[in-house]
Amino acid sequence: MAERGGGALVFIASVNALAHYGNPAYSVAKAGLLALAKSIAVERGGQGVRANVVCPGSVRTRAWDHRFERSPDLLARLTPLYPLGRLVTPEEIARTVLFLASDAASGITGAVIPVDAGLTAGNLPFVRGVLGG
Repeated sequence: MAERGGGALVFIASVNALAHYGNPAYSVAKAGLLALAKSIAVERGGQGVRANVVCPGSVRTRAWDHRFERSPDLLARLTPLYPLGRLVTPEEIARTVLFLASDAASGITGAVIPVDAGLTAGNLPFVRGVLGG
């Protein structure tokens, strides 16, 4: 990319790279992508190479189906943890990647963007239930 005069890399990490949600080995691997993207942004930015990271939260795919079948109340327990009250969709992740890879994001490099329905913004049940806010 540097030899061609530029390009855009978009890595897919996870909210696990930003905070602890279990699975330490997975989290470490995903956090490494943040460091890699920032290194590329700094080292190759002058050559027109951009590198950014998308950190999905829980994405509503078929991978959740067995959990919901096993615990029919899981979705109702899960969604209050997200300020938007829902899981994100694969399409929302794809649109973010498309934006970061496009010329519309030509001034963005070294960024980490959570696409997580607000999960990493804070914990509303904690604010309301513990702090009374």
